[in-house]
Amino acid sequence: MGASKRDIVKFTASAAAAFVLCASILIGSAPVVAQDHTSGQASAPVTSSEKAKPLAIIAERINLKVRSFPELSGEYRINEDGTISIPVLGRVPLGDSTASAFETLLAERFSKVAARDVYVSLEISMYRPVFVTGAVNTPGTPQWRPGLTVLQAVSLAGGTLNRRDDRNAQTSPALRIALLNDSYQRLIAAKARLQAEKANATAIAIPTTLTAAAGDEIAKGLIQAEQAYLDLRRSSINAVYSTLDAKQKAVQAEVDELDKETPTILARLAARKEYLDQLRDLVKRGASSIPRLTDQEDLVWAIETSLNEKRVAKSRALAIIAGLEIDRVATKRQRDESIDQDLQRVERELAQTQIELSSLLALPAGAEPTQQPARFIYSIVRRGKDTSSRMDVREFDAVEPDDVLIVTDNR
Repeated sequence: MGASKRDIVKFTASAAAAFVLCASILIGSAPVVAQDHTSGQASAPVTSSEKAKPLAIIAERINLKVRSFPELSGEYRINEDGTISIPVLGRVPLGDSTASAFETLLAERFSKVAARDVYVSLEISMYRPVFVTGAVNTPGTPQWRPGLTVLQAVSLAGGTLNRRDDRNAQTSPALRIALLNDSYQRLIAAKARLQAEKANATAIAIPTTLTAAAGDEIAKGLIQAEQAYLDLRRSSINAVYSTLDAKQKAVQAEVDELDKETPTILARLAARKEYLDQLRDLVKRGASSIPRLTDQEDLVWAIETSLNEKRVAKSRALAIIAGLEIDRVATKRQRDESIDQDLQRVERELAQTQIELSSLLALPAGAEPTQQPARFIYSIVRRGKDTSSRMDVREFDAVEPDDVLIVTDNR
C-alpha cells in the first residue's frame, strides 16, 4: 500500500513538473514588442528641451505603454491638482517629476504591484500651449509641438501686426521666406542627427550646407540642440540594453549554478540506486527488512524529485534568456526602422522646402538660401519650478510649452 501511494505521488509530481515546464517556456519565450519612442501624429517622445522640466508644466496629456499589461496602456489626462488617475495605482501625483523620473516611478510602482519587473514608456500626447501676445494679429494659445520656433509661433498667431507705413507687409513673401529658411536649416540639422544616429556615432558634424545657409553661430546652436536630443535618445536606448543585459547576466548565473549542482545530484542518485539494487537483493534473500528498503526507495525518489526541479528551473531560465534576446533584437529592429523612416521623411521635406525657397527667391536650382533680417523684438516669459524669468530671443530660437511669447514692434 505504501508503494502505491509513492507511485501516485511520483506521478502527480511528474505531471506538475511537466506543467510548470510548459508554462514557464510559454511565458518566458513569449516575444515582447519593444517600445517605440518615435514621433507620430498622436504623441511625441520627450525631447532634450523638456528633459529637466517638470512634466506638470509642459504636458496636458501623456500616453503610457505598460509592457505585458495592454489594458493599462493608453492616454491619461493630467488633472488640475497635478495628479494622474491610473487603474490599480489610483491617483498618482506628479510633483516636480520630470518625464524620465515619472516614467521610472511608474515602473517601480507597477513592478511592486505585479511582483515582477514591469517596463513603462511615457510619451507626451498633448503639450501645454504657447501664449502669444503683443504685436500679433490674433493673440492666443497656439498648440506647441517639438521644434517650434519664435517665428513659427508668431505665424500661428496670425503674423505680426501691419504697420501704417507698410500695409502690404503681410501679403509679401518675406514672412514665408523666413519661415522656409527656418525650416530648411532645422531640417538640415535633423538630417545630420539622424545620419549620426544611424551610424551609431556619438557626435554630430556640422554640415557645410547648414553653415552656408545659417551662418556659424546659428549652425552651432542648431547642432547643439540636435546633439542634446541625440544624447538623450542614445541614453534611452542604452538604458534599455543595459537592463536587458543585466537581467540576462543574472539569469545566466542561475543557469551556471544549476549546471554545477547537477553532476553532484546525478552522482548521489547513481550511488543510491546502486545501493537500492543491492538492498533489494538482500531483501529477497531475507538478509534485510522491507521498511529499510522502503526508506531507501523514498530517498531515491526525493533525489529524483530534486533533480527534476533543477531541470525545470534550468529550462525556465533558458526560456527567459531566449525572451530577453528576442526583446533586444526587436528593440534594435524597431529603432533602425524608425530612424530610416524619419530620415526618409526629413529628406523629402528638405527637398520640397529647397524647391519652394528657390522658387520664392528666384534662385537657380541648388543655390543656397540666404537669411532674412528680423523685424520685431521678441521676448519670452518662462515658468520654472519656483520662479519665472523673462529673456530676449531671436526669430529662430526654440519655444517651450507654457512659454509666454511677447512680440514688440520697435519701429
